[in-house]
Amino acid sequence: MSKIDENRARIGMALLRLVRETGAMPDVETVARHAGVGRRTVFRYFDGRAALELETAQRMRLWITEDLPLPQPVGDVGTRMNALLSHRARLYETVTPVRRFLDAARSRGNVALDEFIDGARRMLRANLMSMLADELGDRPEAADALDVATSWETWRALREGQNCSIKEAERRMGWLARAIIAFGGD
Repeated sequence: MSKIDENRARIGMALLRLVRETGAMPDVETVARHAGVGRRTVFRYFDGRAALELETAQRMRLWITEDLPLPQPVGDVGTRMNALLSHRARLYETVTPVRRFLDAARSRGNVALDEFIDGARRMLRANLMSMLADELGDRPEAADALDVATSWETWRALREGQNCSIKEAERRMGWLARAIIAFGGD
């Protein structure tokens, strides 16, 4: 890894760590200090707030991909459903502070983050479809409903809106998912 790549990675990891801790964009001096670089070095690699926000999202994806790999479709439907729900619970609990930060940045018009979040949604939907392919079959409405039922937005509503514990939120998300699978549709 070149010195440039190394410095950029250190800045990105410091930024992600600080956003995870505080849920807010740290000032450049704090990022530089935590990365072990000078303030000007941060500006050399990132040309403003939007670039730092996108770097946070990209570092989060790398970190999540390594620490929380997507579950694989192995076992019966109960085993696959439990693996999916357990993964989503761990994932959403881990990313919530950063996701709130990214949503605030998106509301200020950071279009690159819209594309990033949409890409993450597509990745999770593809995993959902592979995990429950047999059960969903050719039911696009069920796939859409299941996608929403197992989304971060639903997780946030359960955790924050209904004040559910992690275990209870996972249980309720599972209830929704199983009800959708069981419903035959039209």
